[in-house]
Amino acid sequence: MASFQMFIKSSVLPIENVYSMDCQLQLPWFQRAYAWNEMHVGRLVHDLIEALSGPRQRYSLGHMTLARPLGAGQASIIDGYQRSISLTILFALLRDLIGDGPVADRLHDLIESDSRKVRLLPQPGIAQFFRSFVQERGSSLKEPGGDLMDCSPSERNILANRDHMRNKLSDDVPGNENMKSLALFIIEKCILILDEVEDEEEARDLLRRKEETGLSPHSSELAKVTLLTTIPSHEQEEAAGLFEGVQAQLPADDVSNVLSHIRLLKTRRRSSRAVESELIQLFRMQNSGLPFLRNELLPRAAAMVQLNRRDIGRDNAREEIKRSLHMLSCIDHQMWVPAALHWLDLMGANHPETPLFFARLDRLTYMMKIASVDPTDQETRFIKVLEAMDAKGPVDQMIPLQIEKRLLAVALENLRSRTFYAKRFHSLVLRRISLHIDPELDPGPVDGDRVTVEHVLPRKPEAGMQWRRDFPGEDVANYCNRIGNLAFFSLEENNIAGNSDFFIKSLLLANAGGRFVLSARAGHEQEWTRETIMRRGEELIAILLEPWQLTP
Repeated sequence: MASFQMFIKSSVLPIENVYSMDCQLQLPWFQRAYAWNEMHVGRLVHDLIEALSGPRQRYSLGHMTLARPLGAGQASIIDGYQRSISLTILFALLRDLIGDGPVADRLHDLIESDSRKVRLLPQPGIAQFFRSFVQERGSSLKEPGGDLMDCSPSERNILANRDHMRNKLSDDVPGNENMKSLALFIIEKCILILDEVEDEEEARDLLRRKEETGLSPHSSELAKVTLLTTIPSHEQEEAAGLFEGVQAQLPADDVSNVLSHIRLLKTRRRSSRAVESELIQLFRMQNSGLPFLRNELLPRAAAMVQLNRRDIGRDNAREEIKRSLHMLSCIDHQMWVPAALHWLDLMGANHPETPLFFARLDRLTYMMKIASVDPTDQETRFIKVLEAMDAKGPVDQMIPLQIEKRLLAVALENLRSRTFYAKRFHSLVLRRISLHIDPELDPGPVDGDRVTVEHVLPRKPEAGMQWRRDFPGEDVANYCNRIGNLAFFSLEENNIAGNSDFFIKSLLLANAGGRFVLSARAGHEQEWTRETIMRRGEELIAILLEPWQLTP
């Protein structure tokens, strides 16, 4: 049987050396689309800013694996593509925000060579878009015209991540000199661990084997093994029974999450260390692990079960808390959970202010989501909520739970945006407004079948239709994706409605009103104009904010 040996050249290089190599970085055919979101890039920028002010002489940006045949002018990125695209966006933003000068020139050299050849070539489908709105000088500050929904999902990810990083840089690194300091830190002090192989297919097999055999460091089973093998042997049998009792109550992901929540509640800080090792150190489990299991894990797990079942409080209070938890459970992260666990531990399910606490926690969580607050900043905000709770004062005197003017202003800007439909939270907001109008008619999650989002003014009305006369020129693109133009339909109703003029569509909307209150309200409009869309948008925003005691 023939055998081969894969030769891997590994090196630790400043990022400037990697992005100015004498070869073009490209994507092999098997790489997935660009899928990083605001959470990923927000954490990347936050960690870089934090490292800039820290004592470290070097900061690692992780691994990159390249396949580069000997003497070839191109190298394929086997591992590290998502980070590479995101770093190129960051280079471009810093370059364009700094403007002219040697630092901006050094940044541009990481994006484009002297021969005007881009250093990083993404997949063919997005290459021109990436060049037009990221790589060319000044392009990271430009906005595409027309309907943003005509862009592919990868292109929308590029724009969303670009704009999120730009806002974070403007907020957290204000001023030209600070931008230059961050840029030079990235160029000169940040390193990549670079692995190079010669054969692309062999590198792909290597990556696949790594993915197939890798174990998640945060899986509940791995956590169990790590914790139980650390504690004294005479405790291990009882400890195993206690841990298995937790596993019987909660899904595996929730077990891992509860361990992370306990760490946060104990340390009151973010951490990138492995959860298990830090818990062992914090609770000195090498001496005894049973106190941690009995006094920390079991009660937190029981509280997590209550949260999952929305079974907190009694009578009317229980129903109020249940409504708040119903909406909180729709959020795609669990950053709010430690605050909920801490309240239940500190004040109890039947405290008179428990319904108000969960209502305010719900409000804060959604406002930060709508305002596109960076996930790292959200985590910091929830830590401040924990600290405010320790004083055991009235809920409405807890400053971190309040909605400050800037947070409200940014949230309103996103709600009023011409690209509201492109926001990741648009369906959550529409569902929430529906529930505020009629709590008995929850449309449910937008699943693309039972519930879809309907554009009353179609995104692409045919020439000759009344829509084109009522919304000439760029008006369709400027109005179709606004909050005031959206309602709910089933997939079948959506297909029937198509691009029909409003006279026909209003009948379908009104008919859907028995299930979708947003559709009923839209169907009762006498006409559908620019003024209708803007007025209706303000009405829906007011409905969203009113239960939160906020006004637009």
